[in-house]
Amino acid sequence: MCDWNIEAIDHNSNLFRFLHIDIITNNLNFDLIELFWTKLLEDGLSSNWNKYANLDLSFILLGISKKHGKPNEYKDYSKFKFFKINVELILNFNSEITVSHSPSQYTEIKNRSHTLIKYPQFNDKSDKLEYVSNLAAYILENNNVKPNLFEPYLVHNGNIESEISRLRLLENDNPYRFCKAFE
Repeated sequence: MCDWNIEAIDHNSNLFRFLHIDIITNNLNFDLIELFWTKLLEDGLSSNWNKYANLDLSFILLGISKKHGKPNEYKDYSKFKFFKINVELILNFNSEITVSHSPSQYTEIKNRSHTLIKYPQFNDKSDKLEYVSNLAAYILENNNVKPNLFEPYLVHNGNIESEISRLRLLENDNPYRFCKAFE
């Protein structure tokens, strides 16, 4: 077990959130809506805080994660792209949205950088679609005013394959499975 403290996130920080390439349309507005879409009952959007994970580590953590419902298959990290989003940009959207550090200690992958983006629960999908659409439009509009708060479609630099392969071979001796990675 890890004894990671939950920390306050600096508004100048950035988050990395992934999107599967089968969903990506290269229509940035639509892709942002997909990026911020969650199932109605989920706790929030998982992301990685740049204090503890850079882009490569975000891909590595994804690459050593198992596919949902398929415990013998790993996710193909090359089928994902990450979006880097500034915390202040998200929080300035409205007072109902929050960003909270939530290190994952009891899931398959132990991730000190794990962070949740939370917004109100919606009982109606059309209300949620309107909210998420407005959030996407806000991010695009404000990134044009102050660039570099948001970077879409980021891919790994190509130097992570050997590390992912090495960690996959370790299976349960993988340091990300037993909270040794950041200690």
